[in-house]
Amino acid sequence: VGERTARFVLDTGIGLTLLSERLCTEIGCSTDGSTFTGRRMSGQEITVPLTTCPSLSIGGMARRDHVAGVIALDGFPPELGPVDGFLSLAFFEEVPFTMDYEGGTVIVESPASVDERARGGAAVGIRLERDGPALDAFMQLDLPGKGTVEVEIDMGSDSLILDERLAEPVGVDLHRDGVRRMEDHDET
Repeated sequence: VGERTARFVLDTGIGLTLLSERLCTEIGCSTDGSTFTGRRMSGQEITVPLTTCPSLSIGGMARRDHVAGVIALDGFPPELGPVDGFLSLAFFEEVPFTMDYEGGTVIVESPASVDERARGGAAVGIRLERDGPALDAFMQLDLPGKGTVEVEIDMGSDSLILDERLAEPVGVDLHRDGVRRMEDHDET
């Protein structure tokens, strides 16, 4: 980011790239008076001031004047270490990338590498949804014997999360013994 190395969380469900207030101050970017309001998976609205990041790069791919939100990340879980921001799909718009979870790397693809990877895998159609500077991706998910639902592709969660109204159609009794309901507070 600018001339500084920073630590970001890659989160395809966040929509908008976010910079911490601290990082924004360190690299000399400032908010321009505009804001963006998005919704968390819980439906909670979050409004953040916007800035234009002069330069942002990963794996040889660079963006200039990338629009980002600015947010306080002081409440971020300390066990994850210091986080300078969240990198969203908007950063990768029209640039294919692959997550190598085992290798712990993000691979910025070329047209040739995408073709090679496609030969060894299965193509899954996605629908992109743009909301101002935010970009989200959705895909169809087949629920065995229950039909198809559209789900958001969210690398920010390591679980499949379905709306409660789908519990009964997929055979989950929310009142059965052993089913736990969890409530927690998020970092915002």
